[in-house]
Amino acid sequence: MSQKQCQECGQSFEPRRIDQKFCDVKCKNQFNNRDKKERFQGYKMGDQICIEINKTLMQNREILKKFDGQKIELKNLQQMGFNENYFTNIEHVEVEKKVIYVCYDIAFHFLSEEKIKIYPPQNL
Repeated sequence: MSQKQCQECGQSFEPRRIDQKFCDVKCKNQFNNRDKKERFQGYKMGDQICIEINKTLMQNREILKKFDGQKIELKNLQQMGFNENYFTNIEHVEVEKKVIYVCYDIAFHFLSEEKIKIYPPQNL
């Protein structure tokens, strides 16, 4: 392969792959970190709020995923960072008279004020 020029430092290098753009991992990381920072600087406050909400939702999902199919004390989840006020959907199950909260693909419902049941993904 012919020499390429690193998109970060401008140094010539011999690529190991056809699509390689950077001379090493350090340059790749510097470029991507700067690019990400520049993209987020242009966001409006509303966009930043959406980013924070999505972080909370993803954190909730990761916590719920650890307890598939289990009944667990809400305070235990909260100690791990779970926020029960953040979910992506609500489903009403008329037959059983319960409300199921969904966080992306994982569902849960309150058995009491202190305890919830977590359903594995797509197993409602």
